[in-house]
Amino acid sequence: MLPSPRSGRDGVAAAAHEDRGFAMIMTVVVIMIVMVLLTAIFDQGIEGLPLARQAQDYQAALQAANSGVEDYINRLDNNTTYYTLGNNDASNPAMENGGRWTTWAPVPGTAVNEWFRYAVDNSSTARTGTVYLTVTGAAGQNPATAGARYSTRTIKEGIRISGFTSFLYYTDYEIVSPTMSGLPASCVLHAWEYNRVTGGYGPDPYNCAGELVYFVGKPGIQDGLHGSVFSNDELHICGNPTFPAGVTTAYDQATNLSVAGTSSYGGAGTYYGDPSCANSPTFGAPPGCQSPCTQPAGAPNSPFPATNTSLKTDIPASNSGGGCAYVGPITVTLDPVGGAGRMTVTGTVDTSITPSGQVCTGSNIPLPPNGLIYDENGSRSADVTVSGTLAGQLTIGSQTNITVAGNLLYSGGLTGTDMLGLTATNDIVLSPPIRDLTIDAAMVALNDSIYVQNWARIPVEGTLYVNGSMAQKYRGPVGTFTTGGGVGRIASGYDKDYVYDSRLQFQQPPYYTSPTLPNWVKSSFSECNSTATPAVSTC
Repeated sequence: MLPSPRSGRDGVAAAAHEDRGFAMIMTVVVIMIVMVLLTAIFDQGIEGLPLARQAQDYQAALQAANSGVEDYINRLDNNTTYYTLGNNDASNPAMENGGRWTTWAPVPGTAVNEWFRYAVDNSSTARTGTVYLTVTGAAGQNPATAGARYSTRTIKEGIRISGFTSFLYYTDYEIVSPTMSGLPASCVLHAWEYNRVTGGYGPDPYNCAGELVYFVGKPGIQDGLHGSVFSNDELHICGNPTFPAGVTTAYDQATNLSVAGTSSYGGAGTYYGDPSCANSPTFGAPPGCQSPCTQPAGAPNSPFPATNTSLKTDIPASNSGGGCAYVGPITVTLDPVGGAGRMTVTGTVDTSITPSGQVCTGSNIPLPPNGLIYDENGSRSADVTVSGTLAGQLTIGSQTNITVAGNLLYSGGLTGTDMLGLTATNDIVLSPPIRDLTIDAAMVALNDSIYVQNWARIPVEGTLYVNGSMAQKYRGPVGTFTTGGGVGRIASGYDKDYVYDSRLQFQQPPYYTSPTLPNWVKSSFSECNSTATPAVSTC
């Protein structure tokens, strides 16, 4: 008899063997799926690496383009006439140099993976004072290498000179210097500064009225400032002086009445009109002025530098042959002998700074090769006395004062290449009596004023003509006025007729802006359709 089938332990064992086989198959399938997914993810990551790198290079290319702008500004700061080279400087790998770009300039400190090149447009600089620079930045592989992979970005920047010489007339305080007035600290305040003595703002109106300096207007002859005017303070007006190129001031009524009262934030400007005058000044069209321009425009307060001693370090500059340094008082008489820049100088040469062999005293000697004269303190004050006619480019600096002892003129007029800078740590003193005094120069008095000597005691001397620019810590008086019939009339000294030398928008006397660098700044920006050739990019 055959045994019957059993479902006991033997049957259970058979079922378990069948389950283990199925589980193994499922495990293999899952592993295969995971491997396929991991492979796909890995492949996708590998494929995405170039895209991520491209995005990174795209951002880095913009940084490279900005580095190109900074490179060009640095070159302008070291040589304000560099823009005249246009696209031709054989020592500059970022430039076109005669037809087409063949090189790129590397961005310093980027492990040679960022580069730039640029195109210079100086076609309107003489008219507008702005240089336009189109820069292409590149990042990735070296763009000069055939087949290289890299990203580019192209930008266009407007660049112009900033600082004192951007304005015809630039002042910090619209009051007489305390070294002249002897007035207390409660008088030495901007109109917007809180006065702890009075609990109000600005100078004490009862004790400081005599220190206010005015712009005066009268029928026929009036104070005229033919160029942009900037003041960190409130202008004082009597009559109808004219400011055809506009006035910008850091004083505004809203800030004056604020709780803090410690600074100005560029609201609508205003001025103080003498109540005994029928005041109707003309402010032209400053930025932000709403026609008719009955008030100045507002702007933030702009700090004022304190010293020009950096000029001393520029004296030995050997790239142009060096300048002349002196100790104690000197007298400089300028004379264009035969059309060449000459001068007669008496004084003591500082041989520790002046380059060896440089002729700096005597009659009819050449101007210093690098166009710089600097007089520093010795046992006596460092005062410079200057007059004459200049042929060439020259900056005269004094650690104390400069006295203008007569007319200062350009041999080639205001449309030539002659250019003079006067920079004093303290005062620039205009020494009369000279009828209708004329000064062709850019002038800055860093700690004090530009003023007429004995302005309140000399007779009326006609008009003070300044062709250039003026910057001063405190308003320097050039005369006094009386009121009558609602207008101001000159009672002593000079009327003013100041005209901006438009060349100062893009050119300056040698080393003139050393106390206020950087002097070239960005004025406009746009991004362009990027190409490796900046000049053909459209912006």
